[in-house]
Amino acid sequence: MYQSKIDPVNARLARLQVYEIDDPDKPVYHQLSDVLSEVAPETAAIYVDQYTKIVGLMLNSDARERFIKEVTRHLLVKYRPPYNETWIRRCEDIAELVYTSRTDPAAHLGALSVSQQFELRTVFHSAESLEEGMSLVTELSRLYTLDAEIMLTKNQQCRDAEHNKWVAKQTDMFRAAVSDVVKRAAEQSAVSNRKADQASNLIRDLLALADEVSLASSESANAMGAAASTAGNLRVTLDDMTCELSRASQSLGAATQVAEETQNTVDDLTSQTASIQSIAQMIQSITSQTSILALNARIEAARAGDAGRGFSVVASEIKGLSEQTAKATEDIVSRLGGIEKASDRALNANRTMHETFGTVRDVTQSVCNEVTLQGTTVTKIAASVDETSLSAKSSSEAVKRIRELVDGIAKEMTAATNLASDLNAQISRLEEGADEFLQSLSLKALPTVLERGPFEPRRGDGEPETGLKSAF
Repeated sequence: MYQSKIDPVNARLARLQVYEIDDPDKPVYHQLSDVLSEVAPETAAIYVDQYTKIVGLMLNSDARERFIKEVTRHLLVKYRPPYNETWIRRCEDIAELVYTSRTDPAAHLGALSVSQQFELRTVFHSAESLEEGMSLVTELSRLYTLDAEIMLTKNQQCRDAEHNKWVAKQTDMFRAAVSDVVKRAAEQSAVSNRKADQASNLIRDLLALADEVSLASSESANAMGAAASTAGNLRVTLDDMTCELSRASQSLGAATQVAEETQNTVDDLTSQTASIQSIAQMIQSITSQTSILALNARIEAARAGDAGRGFSVVASEIKGLSEQTAKATEDIVSRLGGIEKASDRALNANRTMHETFGTVRDVTQSVCNEVTLQGTTVTKIAASVDETSLSAKSSSEAVKRIRELVDGIAKEMTAATNLASDLNAQISRLEEGADEFLQSLSLKALPTVLERGPFEPRRGDGEPETGLKSAF
């Protein structure tokens, strides 16, 4: 902030010297004070009436009287010598009162101008000579001018101080707002950095997973291709099995036919065996009758004596033949029984084999049909495996494209991280720039009149505020 090279006391003394008030306690000042003190109530009434007229106030009699008494009290001490630094400070206090009451300085000075004209006439007429009257008017005018300058200067000083205070407040608010924005931006930037780091980690994990999926898809595609080839080979094998089963079914048909023919042959053998058994029974019956007949012949030969000896020999031969025939017949019957049992077993075995061949043939046909169905299913599976293999290859390609996209996203995230870093740098520069701006704003805040010196030109006005209250 601009710093004055002189202190306020020296500034006030310099102001007195500018207005040629070298002797603060000259006799003429006491003469003026005595004259003005006598007419102070009348002067106060003129001021009050003119001021209320300018500002448009409507006062009742009691309020007017109180107002006049207050102004009279100030007028009695306003022009009381000595005119020194203390007097100037008293004028400044009145001017500050005017400002703090938000009274319009123009209204105050306008009312003072009318009341001062009355005072000038009074002072001039109180003189004993024209020369004395002119001297009194000159000295009083000089005091009026100094009083007006003090009023305006102090008013501007108060405006400047209030403006500087307002600027300082706005600066603090701006600094707080910028600091808050910078803090939030820094926090958001930090959060963005953390999120970017997390996203980068996730992207790296996703890239690794994509590589694994791509490798798995490639291996799956290869496995699917091998499965499709195997399914094709299985289809060929199933076709071969179908042919073999068809041939086996035909062979079982032929075997069944042979079994049927064998069963017919066994049936014929059984019939012939039954016929032979009938003949053997007949031979046994004849043998039995022959034995009886031989026995009877021997009995008759014995009765005949010598004459029947030859017949007895024949009877013995017949008996022997009969016995041999009986043995042979029994042997035949025994063998026929064995043949019959063997035929029964062969017939049962042949019947079982016939049924088994039929069952096997049915099963073979069923297996053949099932193999044919399985062949169709394998064909469909092979087609599905081919499609799956193509899909796996497409998935592998898609994963590769995804990886490329993820690589692009990773690059973008890296760029975003760099931008966040740049944002942090920009935020830091913004904070530094805001501090420089606020410092510059503080340096450019209006200095007060005492800081400028009494006659430096003002650089601007503060925030204007107006009011319609009495200066007193």
